[in-house]
Amino acid sequence: CPPEEYSLSDFVLDRPISNEDSQFEGKLKGNISFKSGQSSLLEDIVFAVHGAFETDQGTLKEVPLIGHDELRLKVTSESMYPMVSGNRPVDRHLMELISNVVSHYPAVQDELPELLELLPALSRLVAVYAQGAIYKRASNVSESDFQSDVVRDLRLQLGQDVQEHPSQAGGITDIRYKGAIVELKVERENGDRAHLAQKYTSQVTQYAGVEARQVSVLLVLDLTPKGKPSGDIRNDIILTDVETHGGDDLTRKYPSKAFIFVVNGNTKSPSVYSN
Repeated sequence: CPPEEYSLSDFVLDRPISNEDSQFEGKLKGNISFKSGQSSLLEDIVFAVHGAFETDQGTLKEVPLIGHDELRLKVTSESMYPMVSGNRPVDRHLMELISNVVSHYPAVQDELPELLELLPALSRLVAVYAQGAIYKRASNVSESDFQSDVVRDLRLQLGQDVQEHPSQAGGITDIRYKGAIVELKVERENGDRAHLAQKYTSQVTQYAGVEARQVSVLLVLDLTPKGKPSGDIRNDIILTDVETHGGDDLTRKYPSKAFIFVVNGNTKSPSVYSN
């Protein structure tokens, strides 16, 4: 990291008192400030700590440190990676998912220009729909009506690059944004998130895979009965593995991944759960 891109405070320890084994123990505090975000999510910035004593002659004698002596950092900025849903925990959660898939599968870096625009837009939709209870008590929303709502609201954020119903891999996709594929589904029977992943990700993975893309996106409107209150909204933004034909996915250089966003519909008023 270029020196002009960060500033580092002093980490200085007063002369400690040695114990019977001539060992020293001390605690240091300081800070690191970065002036801009990294240009890539791929590589970590490593902050390594070395220890030294200053001798009576003014020279430094390096000594070994026992314990954790290294921090691995990723430095992002909202201007470079616009993760702005209006909810910082949601933004951090989404960035962690993206960073995780990129760090394990570097080829996904090529897909980031579209994903870093599309995924935050979808997280905003999930958050806004939840906060506004857009589909409260709605149990009979069709996929076409859901798609009309989503296309309209995505275009308000991303513009006319949000396309409906393009042909892909011998089928018709729901939404395409600059090469990134989004499949929309409405679920009325089983809202378990693992079930949704198992049931719906294969189709959108087929669409994305023919364009040499590892990452696809699924948006589900969950209209199942809600006998319990909706939990943390971060549980509705998921990254999952997708099994594909041709062998063990763990041995593949380009395994398929899917981001799943779930909108809770057919919800009740919060006061209902206190009765």
